[in-house]
Amino acid sequence: TVYIILYTLYCIHCTVYFILYTMYCIHYTVYIVLYTLYCIHCTVYIVLYTLYYIQCTVYIILYTLYCILYTVYNVLYTLYCIHCTVYFILYTMYCIHYTVYIVLYTLVIDYTLFIT
Repeated sequence: TVYIILYTLYCIHCTVYFILYTMYCIHYTVYIVLYTLYCIHCTVYIVLYTLYYIQCTVYIILYTLYCILYTVYNVLYTLYCIHCTVYFILYTMYCIHYTVYIVLYTLVIDYTLFIT
C-alpha cells in the first residue's frame, strides 16, 4: 500500500507538473502572439509614416514646380508689359511727329497762300 500511495503521489506530482508546464506553454504562446501583433503594429506604423513622408515629398516637388511656373509666368507677363509700354511710347512719338508734321505743313501752306 505504501508503494501505491507513493506511486499515486508521483502521478499527482507529474499531473501538476504537466498542468504547470502546459500553463507555461500557453503563457509563452500568448506572449509570442502579442509580440507578433506588436511587430505587425510597428510595421504598419512604419509603412504609414513612410507613405506620409512620400506624400509630403511629392507635395513639396509639386509646389516647387508650381512656384517655378508662376515665376516664368510673371517674367513673361512683365516682358509683355514692357513690350506694351515700348509700343505705347513709340506710338506716342509717332503721333507727336505726325502732329508736328501737320502743324508745320499747315504753316507752310498758310505762308505760301499768304505770300501769293
